[in-house]
Amino acid sequence: MKNSRSAASRAELPLAPLGLRFAAVVLDALLLLMLAQVVPVGVMAATVFAESAGVFRGSGVNFVGALYIVIGLIVWGMVPIYEGLMLQMRGQTLGKMALKIKVVTVNGGDISRGQAWIRALVKGCFWPLWYLQIIDFVPGMITEQKTCLHDMAAKTRVIVWKR
Repeated sequence: MKNSRSAASRAELPLAPLGLRFAAVVLDALLLLMLAQVVPVGVMAATVFAESAGVFRGSGVNFVGALYIVIGLIVWGMVPIYEGLMLQMRGQTLGKMALKIKVVTVNGGDISRGQAWIRALVKGCFWPLWYLQIIDFVPGMITEQKTCLHDMAAKTRVIVWKR
């Protein structure tokens, strides 16, 4: 009896279309790209100032090269951190808020902290190579519940959010 009720509640979820979900990913990516441009510019300005002041003189370290690597890792790491924090707090990223969609449990409830972070980390695995995003989204094209790999891993669904 309990299984039929949970199956019925899953069927009633207003699942978000995959195109809308992908549009939210694009909006979030644009936001993160803008942020990713601000961080390196500020750090590089500080580095140029420090180098001109002689702070790194004689250290034998190619500080600017090392800094580019560190900045790249920070920017790449921003993706799952942003996603995890936003989903943990609201069940939505800024892109999802703009398009009025929300991540919920399979029964339509608020997701847990663990679900938010599992989803963000699985999704973040595909970010370094943009063309791999399709691998994550393919199951959403063929499953009844429109579940992508990150949804399957975290046991979540994405719904149209009216509030």
